Amino acid sequence: NLIPNSLNPDSPFNDIRVRQAISYAIDRDAIMAARGFGVMSPANQLLPEGIMGRLPDSYNCTYDLEKAKQLMAEAGYADGFSTAIYCMPGIVDVDIAVAIQSMLEKINIKVAVETPDQGGYSALRFGEWDGMLFQLLRLFPGVINTMALNFDVQDDLTTNWLKSAYRPLEELYNAYQDAARQEAVSDE
Repeated sequence: NLIPNSLNPDSPFNDIRVRQAISYAIDRDAIMAARGFGVMSPANQLLPEGIMGRLPDSYNCTYDLEKAKQLMAEAGYADGFSTAIYCMPGIVDVDIAVAIQSMLEKINIKVAVETPDQGGYSALRFGEWDGMLFQLLRLFPGVINTMALNFDVQDDLTTNWLKSAYRPLEELYNAYQDAARQEAVSDE
């Protein structure tokens, strides 16, 4: 999954037409034929088939290079822009990122493929990034669980923050110490 910094109002990704253009410019079938090893299938949206909340198949932005170019022009980016894809270490196939890089060049998006170490990637994920994070998000049937594993997520139903399992070491240590103190008090 590519996760753009679309909340940044100064980012090209803030415009839904740019995000749709990127989706149209990626030939998922070709990528899966080359890198899917016969076991992976293309994903046209975050939620997999059979999961509540999945959008109708008619919503999917299947490969259409001319539609991608049209959307880029409508968004004011006919000449494109430069960005980066930050690959999640040890999880994503960097060769797929390179294939996406090549495909996005066809709509004038110049992409630098970055491969930070785990600490660098976590700093991006829990801070701010300029570009797109490339990571695996379809791990669990409950999408909120997958999102909470990778990001801090606000659960609108209970207004609870779900803290990611990937936390800085000192934060985990402090949480462990607090829990141990609370357990010691309850044992008394």
